[in-house]
Amino acid sequence: MITIRDPDDEVAVSDIVDAIQELRGAGAETMQIDGVRVGVSTAVTGTPGDLMIDGRPVTSPYEIVVIGSPQDMDTALNIPGGVAQDLNRQGAAVTIEQSEDVVVDALRPLDTPQYASPETDD
Repeated sequence: MITIRDPDDEVAVSDIVDAIQELRGAGAETMQIDGVRVGVSTAVTGTPGDLMIDGRPVTSPYEIVVIGSPQDMDTALNIPGGVAQDLNRQGAAVTIEQSEDVVVDALRPLDTPQYASPETDD
């Protein structure tokens, strides 16, 4: 689990998106942030101190639960000039806790298909 503490409300949309992208790039299989499942179409919006993920408000400390290689996730977030370093420079604190047992239990509602439709027997 990655915890981002933001006492001064400095964490912006771009910071959360950067964290998601770094984790995906490091092989994250699935993740959730503050109980909101992150998917391909996840939208992060708002302003520092008033962030939303898929229209649901999230607040500091932001808790990112990720399933993937703990070493790869740690390395990805802590590369020089990377996400953790940027957040620390803004006054946020990033902690990474590795665990053998990780549960991502938030669900994403199914999107209504734009082009696909169920096949029917006529």
